[in-house]
Amino acid sequence: MLPVEPNFSVLAAMDHLCQFDPRFKGLFEAMKCRPFVEPFEALDPYRTLTTSIVGQQVRLAWCVGEMC
Repeated sequence: MLPVEPNFSVLAAMDHLCQFDPRFKGLFEAMKCRPFVEPFEALDPYRTLTTSIVGQQVRLAWCVGEMC
């Protein structure tokens, strides 16, 4: 597990995006920005990698089935 400590304020960045485009507010409410919002979660690089790969494979399988 790797500790996560961003070198910038994620909340300030999110506020900036919401001011630029109000649609970001709904996105940030629906999709929490883990692990970058306090309390910070430890980051498991293996789980992150495998989740990303599985997500890509599911998307590819769906796309092939739907003929994207």
